[in-house]
Amino acid sequence: MLLCKKYGVAVLGLFMIGMPGETEKSARETFRFAKELDPDFAKFNIAVPYPGSEFFETWRAGHEGPMDWEKFSSWLDLASAGELLFTPEGMSSAQLVSLRDEGMRQFYLRPRFIARHLYQGTLGLTGVSRGMKVFVGGRLKSSVQRRLSPMKQALGIGREPWGDPFDWQAPRLGSNQDKDLPPTS
Repeated sequence: MLLCKKYGVAVLGLFMIGMPGETEKSARETFRFAKELDPDFAKFNIAVPYPGSEFFETWRAGHEGPMDWEKFSSWLDLASAGELLFTPEGMSSAQLVSLRDEGMRQFYLRPRFIARHLYQGTLGLTGVSRGMKVFVGGRLKSSVQRRLSPMKQALGIGREPWGDPFDWQAPRLGSNQDKDLPPTS
């Protein structure tokens, strides 16, 4: 890691949570370890019993019924797909997804991380604000709206002329909606 930093090689740390025996405490220890290593970027995946692995063989022995191949993803959308293929004993799918999201927030929302990437130019202010929306947006938006709504009503204030600061969607691949992104071909 130190040599990579010395020579300017970006490091992506890939971390896995949700293996058999995982607990909330051990997942949080993984997040702490990731921050201690301090790679340039990190991704926290939920363990998936992929075919060909020992994990799959163990999982398959206790699994009855047809294979639901759409669920073989570490970034499964619970809203549309239901439950994860595997969750450690004592954890639900929702808990595991929430833990993964917590790890991402803990890693990326560190002031030192943000400052370093702003200084290096690997992250612009647009990226910071959009990242904040992604990681904090849902909670922040509802909290801010809940607090502002009574004040707005009392003062007779409508929608801001510049629009809703939380009304943002990621640009589609192949579009050039963001000035910070290079044009696509």
